[in-house]
Amino acid sequence: MADEFAKVFAGCDTIAGDGGVSDPKKRKIETGNSREYLRVYETLPPQLLNAYGMAAYSKMPLEKVWDQLNKPQKTGAKYLTELCSSEVERRSVGINRFLQVLVEYLKYQKSDIIKKQNEFIMKPDVYDQVYKEIDYIYEAAVYCLAGKKKVSKDGAASLRSGVSFEENAGKGKESDRIKENAKILYDWIRLDKSRLRMLIVWQSSGGLAFVSGTHLLGVQCFLSFGGKYHEDKPSVSLEAWQEAVLKRHEMEKVGHAYLKGDDNKDFE
Repeated sequence: MADEFAKVFAGCDTIAGDGGVSDPKKRKIETGNSREYLRVYETLPPQLLNAYGMAAYSKMPLEKVWDQLNKPQKTGAKYLTELCSSEVERRSVGINRFLQVLVEYLKYQKSDIIKKQNEFIMKPDVYDQVYKEIDYIYEAAVYCLAGKKKVSKDGAASLRSGVSFEENAGKGKESDRIKENAKILYDWIRLDKSRLRMLIVWQSSGGLAFVSGTHLLGVQCFLSFGGKYHEDKPSVSLEAWQEAVLKRHEMEKVGHAYLKGDDNKDFE
């Protein structure tokens, strides 16, 4: 991941989800670490996310990352991404996962409000390079994306859902045009230097930006509505906030059971 920034100084030229459609009812049940069908929590985004800060992969060379991706998961999955499979069907699922989120990311960057924000924080030449790349690959990504069924969501799933995935995205597309557009994406990914790839890596911060953003969202909701289900008024006072912060320090001083032992380490 860090290579994206190392390469920017090399003087090289630059151009200025689940994608699976298999029926889960027909999937073969496998034992051990040989299951090739990944559950959503076994895919790269949740597996590479460090809930406490920046993930280590962001500072690792690609080959070492690839070695780790090929190792089996404790849940029984054979690998961390279908791209590790030798079967073209599994690889196609892994690629379509990438295309799904790439299309959404490009849509996001093309929205008027984000373009204005980017124009404000980027140098003009960098801004032009980024959007030249976006224009170069957007239609190719959309054309290469295969379809998936839409499912109604509720609860936590409704908070995560935001992908405008078309059910018929892959229908009526010509094989030759798919190959032409796949080549565009292949060439873009293989570029020695890419401002757009740098932007993706910078914004992800090894997951740190997302993790901090979700916790910030949580405390913002807490301060405004934390008493909604417990107190007479929804907002949380400064005194209640300070009390909670102090309490965690007190728990550490007295060696609270919550903080002791291996059984609790994932719940700190």
